[in-house]
Amino acid sequence: MKESVRYLKYIFGIVIFVLLSIGTFNWFIDPFEIYWTGEYKPHRKIFMKKVWIFKAMNVRKIAPRSLILGSSRSMIGLEAEHPGGDPSVSPRYNFGVPASNLYEMLSYLEHSNELNPIKQAIVGIDFFSFNTFYQANSEFNDSFLLTEGDSQLLSHFRETMIALFTLTSFDLSKKKMRSRGEEMHYLNGSLASFYKFTKKNPPGKLFVHNQNHYLEFMLYPPPRYHFCLYDQNGENPQMRALRKLVNLANRKNIDLRIFIHPIHASLQQIIKYAGLWPEFEDWKKRLVQITSKQTLDQAQKIQLWDFSGYNIFTTEEKTPLEALVPTMKWYWEAMHYNNKLGDRVLDRIYNYKHDSRMTPDDFGILLNKNNIDGHLKRVRKRQMEYGLSHAKEKD
Repeated sequence: MKESVRYLKYIFGIVIFVLLSIGTFNWFIDPFEIYWTGEYKPHRKIFMKKVWIFKAMNVRKIAPRSLILGSSRSMIGLEAEHPGGDPSVSPRYNFGVPASNLYEMLSYLEHSNELNPIKQAIVGIDFFSFNTFYQANSEFNDSFLLTEGDSQLLSHFRETMIALFTLTSFDLSKKKMRSRGEEMHYLNGSLASFYKFTKKNPPGKLFVHNQNHYLEFMLYPPPRYHFCLYDQNGENPQMRALRKLVNLANRKNIDLRIFIHPIHASLQQIIKYAGLWPEFEDWKKRLVQITSKQTLDQAQKIQLWDFSGYNIFTTEEKTPLEALVPTMKWYWEAMHYNNKLGDRVLDRIYNYKHDSRMTPDDFGILLNKNNIDGHLKRVRKRQMEYGLSHAKEKD
């Protein structure tokens, strides 16, 4: 009996020693950037993997007052430290996560607001993510995130266990040790750098690849290869999430500014030639209805901006297929715009003027019930003009 007890103590001691060793190692390496001390430096380059869980932990440490939310387009194109941002709602954090949809953005906003009251949220949205048949390849798990009324103490304990004593953290710590000089993110959540074009994946080839990907995997995703804005009950889960997002903003007095990303004109032509332009316009009308109807407090402004359409930026000539070096000023490729264009998006949203960059009035339209029909009509007119000058793209 004594031998058995001694053996159990020995095994228990080994387990405790291993866990403490892993915890000490993870604490020292800090793969989720939650144990650093000293001054917060938003543009310090950091190692970041498993973005959704990293940022969910990071917002507890940074305690932002303003968030940028959206998919990889928000993460890549928008700089959290844009000079037009209100200094009174700092720190500002880019919570953009690849492939995230409205339900996920709502969850991230709820989580962040429970940790520290959020005063402003800038939310980028995508048409394809409202397809009821679209399922993003995401690691998202809302069981990790705080919702209204949850215990912060329990949440903090859970995060600590994940950060210090899991094999996932141990694996990320090892990768961080080997990542010297390869950091692509800033501590404020924005991206420091993006594409590194290669001979195997030159910019021209990548542009065409992402055009095809947009049609085949986003507008018409497998296995159903179908697009539909509404289910059999006439509902859309993402629109339901948007209504909840707007309600949350009203209840918590969050300055909410939603915007449609400036997708390249070639992708909008794909929407047209796929026969989905009526759905695209209906989608915008529904967004206007939701953001207008749900404004419960007249003092609370919910803004909805449209940066799509055919303007000097979105109609930029795409990189030629044979090009080995980038030729586009505003876009990395068909799917993602760079922070030069992202700065102009935020210029409009923040109503910020800068002498070095003039933004034309037709880039970024603040939508409401009174101007939506006229806006859609003007876009159709410009689409016709663009189609005549780019007729060969239909092939």
